[in-house]
Amino acid sequence: MSMSIFHSISRLSPQAGGPPKAGMDMAPAMVGRGHDVSIYTTNFNGADDLDVPLGVPLDAGGVMVTYFPVHAPRF
Repeated sequence: MSMSIFHSISRLSPQAGGPPKAGMDMAPAMVGRGHDVSIYTTNFNGADDLDVPLGVPLDAGGVMVTYFPVHAPRF
């Protein structure tokens, strides 16, 4: 049986390590088991923002990632 799985995380920037890395490692494994996986996150990347399209799903190895603009406070 396949599931639709939704993850929400504050950021996926490579600098963040920890939870963002774990999420991006787990999500493709879930896709590989036949599930539909979506991640909603922000473009937060410390002092700067990630240069990514906003509000549109991007295919990241079968995982649909949608970035939204970060708003204040930026932490």
